[in-house]
Amino acid sequence: MPRNCNCAGVCGPSEGGSGLETISLVAPLGEKKDWDEWIAEQGDPAEIAAWKKALHGPSSTRKYSSDKHTDARMHLGGIGTGNFEIGADGQFTTWQLFNTLRDGYVPFFFAVKCGKTAKLLQTRGGPEVPRIKEIEMTGDYPIATLKFIDPDLPVHVEMEAFSPFAPLDSRLSSMPVACFVFKIHNPTNEKQTVSLAAMMQNPVGYDAMGVPISFNSVGFNEVAPSLSNIHPNFGGNKNEVFSDGKAAGLIMSAVAAPEPTLDKPLRIFTNLPVAALNAPPSDRPKNLDIQPLSQLVDSKNKPAGEGTVIWLEEPDDEVTEGVLTAARDVVKAGATLIFSGKKMPLLENYAKITQGRPLDKSKLRPDIVFEDFESGYGKWKVEGTAFGKKPASGTLPSQQRVSGFQGQGLVDTFLGSDEVLGKLTGETFTIERSYIRFLIGGGGYQKETAIRLVVDDKVVRSTSGKNDERLEPAHWDVRDFTGRKAHIEIVDDAKGGWG
Repeated sequence: MPRNCNCAGVCGPSEGGSGLETISLVAPLGEKKDWDEWIAEQGDPAEIAAWKKALHGPSSTRKYSSDKHTDARMHLGGIGTGNFEIGADGQFTTWQLFNTLRDGYVPFFFAVKCGKTAKLLQTRGGPEVPRIKEIEMTGDYPIATLKFIDPDLPVHVEMEAFSPFAPLDSRLSSMPVACFVFKIHNPTNEKQTVSLAAMMQNPVGYDAMGVPISFNSVGFNEVAPSLSNIHPNFGGNKNEVFSDGKAAGLIMSAVAAPEPTLDKPLRIFTNLPVAALNAPPSDRPKNLDIQPLSQLVDSKNKPAGEGTVIWLEEPDDEVTEGVLTAARDVVKAGATLIFSGKKMPLLENYAKITQGRPLDKSKLRPDIVFEDFESGYGKWKVEGTAFGKKPASGTLPSQQRVSGFQGQGLVDTFLGSDEVLGKLTGETFTIERSYIRFLIGGGGYQKETAIRLVVDDKVVRSTSGKNDERLEPAHWDVRDFTGRKAHIEIVDDAKGGWG
């Protein structure tokens, strides 16, 4: 609206709560006026009347060009039914139809042929075939109109794309439908034969995990699709053509695979995330049971050897002795042991220790017990209030149950609460073995709650708990420090939960 003041601010009178507060502040400067009076003062009456009329008239249609407005897109799909988008470049993108939180990708293309000229009706993406030169799109929701411009085509091709929509009509507006209407005009005096083609991959079974035609993750890794019908989510997909009078269509479906079966029950114990493996949909035999590796030790019913598989994927060198011992016993009873991965630190370290030769236990040096905390803190310097006057003998008052420790004594910094702080410093010793082993639990703060190895006043190794009161075995590879002087520190420098 034209203004005498030529400003861009909101200088007219306002209505509503916040507006009345503003008027009350400026009231001393002039008398309060209503809208009609204020508007009449802003310019020529004829100009204002023309402006008012323009407010109720149709606005000019916005045009988007495929070479300039590469991000211009419009949604297709009913309200609440999922949707995808059509762009000024003719591409169909952002497929949100699969009841996931991911944007999928479904290959869907239109093409036209007139005479000897055939073109894909998009300026980017799709198969490596000739594409239309230019697209001009107008978007008047809910209808997007695309004009395909190409001097090689003797006809004019136009497409309207829309989903049914009517204000306040939820039934019509929530139909899971996208419609495409083609209009072809022949500006020449010659008869033209025109063919239209639609190409779409049957997406039944696709969960928007990766690009179906290249199995790469759109939105995370921008990739150029490679045309293929191979994808781990697809199988048994079926397309059926039907006709009804002048109407014809294509039904896309999939034939469900038969229920998977096993001849005998099978139990798998693995270090892989079992929760993910057991997540729905359950597409494995009912007599296949997958358990975490820890169940080898914790299970009251030890698994029999036959019908049992121990599956270690990239096993690290922190697999506990108890698990390895249990796995060995089950394998001796007839279970199958599977190692998989590329690095497998557990086997790598075993190879370093044995040098590829059978392990001669008679040549193994006995362990040196540095501390077991069975006789107090005699060898340790105690700082702060977290450790108390002596080691704990188990779970402290108000603490979650502590387990996994050996003997009668252990270091426990939950002295009344997680608010106490402290530090234990051990006496200096010479590193004479390749590994230092210990049990650790509690807070997982890497710097604040940890056991540390200090060499030449520098922390060279450090391990924290896993926010669990169960103590688990851990170790350090200290071969690089053989013969060096070192000491061990146990620190609790964190307050609050798991501090």
